[in-house]
Amino acid sequence: VLFRSAELQNENEELRNIKAHLDSRIKTEIAQRKRLHNIIEDMKGKVRVFCRIRPMLPSELNRGCQPIITPIDDFNISLETRNGPKTFSYDSCFGPNTTQEQVFEDTKRLIQSAVDGYNVCIFAYGQTGSGKTYTMHGTPENPGITPRAADELFNLLSNMQNFCDINVSLHMVELYLDTLIDLLPQKGLKKPLHLEIKEDIKGMVYIQNVCVINVLFFVKSLESSCS
Repeated sequence: VLFRSAELQNENEELRNIKAHLDSRIKTEIAQRKRLHNIIEDMKGKVRVFCRIRPMLPSELNRGCQPIITPIDDFNISLETRNGPKTFSYDSCFGPNTTQEQVFEDTKRLIQSAVDGYNVCIFAYGQTGSGKTYTMHGTPENPGITPRAADELFNLLSNMQNFCDINVSLHMVELYLDTLIDLLPQKGLKKPLHLEIKEDIKGMVYIQNVCVINVLFFVKSLESSCS
C-alpha cells in the first residue's frame, strides 16, 4: 500500500508538471499570436487600446486603500464592482510593475509606421492622477513614450541618411474647449493667429497658421519657420 501511494504521488506530480508545461506553452502561443495580430492591425491602421494600471500611491496606502483592478494576463483585467468582478479585454495590458521600457516596446513599431509614411497617433486617456503624464513624458531618469519615440525616430532615420533626403519638422498645439492653441507662439505677434484644421489636395491633414519648426537631421541646428 505504501509503495502504491508513493507511486500515485509521483504520477500526480508528473501530471502537474505536464499541465504546468502545457499551460505555459498555451500562454506563450496566445501571446505570440496576439503580437502578430497587433502587427497586422498596425499595418492596417486600426485603433488599438492599451491599458496600464498604475501602482498605489503612498498616500493611498497610508489611508488603507486597496486596489480594485487586477491584471489577469497580457490582455485582460479584472475590476471589482458592487455587483462582483468584471473582466475587460484590451489589445495589451500593463500591470503596476510594468516598466517604461516595456510600455514603449509595445508601441515603438508605430514610429516605423510613421517613417513609412503612415499617419500615427498615440492618445493618452484617463482621469486626473491616473498616470498619463508619467507614461507619456516620464522623468529625465526614466523617460516615457514621447522622448523614447523621438530617440527611436532619429535612430531609424540614421539608417536612411545615405540614400534619402530627410527633413523632420514639428509643431505643438493644445486642444482646449474646442479651440486649438499654438504652444510654439510666433515672435512679434500681438495676437495669436487663428488655427484651423485643413486638408490639402493630396488628402493630408494640416493646421493652417501653426508655427512649424524645421529640425535638421540629428538636431544639428534649429530653424524656425512659421506658416
